[in-house]
Amino acid sequence: MNTARFPSEPARDFAGRLAALARRDDRAPLAELRRFADQREPSVASWSALGRLGAPLDDPARTDDYALVAGLFAVYHQGTAPEAAGQGNLGASFGALVRSDTSGAPAAERRLQELLALDRASLPDQLRRAVTLLRSKGVAIDWAALVCDLADWSFPSREVQESWMTAFVRSAYAA
Repeated sequence: MNTARFPSEPARDFAGRLAALARRDDRAPLAELRRFADQREPSVASWSALGRLGAPLDDPARTDDYALVAGLFAVYHQGTAPEAAGQGNLGASFGALVRSDTSGAPAAERRLQELLALDRASLPDQLRRAVTLLRSKGVAIDWAALVCDLADWSFPSREVQESWMTAFVRSAYAA
């Protein structure tokens, strides 16, 4: 199976708008967006911020994916975190984490394996923890890829999970 996956144009546009918030250090919408990652009740301001970013508010399943990614982005960019845009999926980000700190390889592999075993409903809390870890080590995340991967997470073929594993190994251990 080909594990190369590419973010859709709407997801790339959404990620670009998120990046613009971080560049402007627009803290009010970022604070509202964090509600989606913190699993707090979103406010009208949270939904408004999400809509201004171009989330597909007319499709509840997709809206959940975009809301979670927006919340995770806001967690990553909370405080003094610089804007960072990764390339590849979250597996590649975990691989970059291993490259930056080889002593942490077993823990990174374990954390990724735990993520890969989760069903879609169980992902938000663990993704928040993963994003916080990656942020603490200055590892970038491809937010557009994450939006697309969440939409396909529950496919029986598990192609997203396979793609993350492949990207992790290539990123962490390829010469």
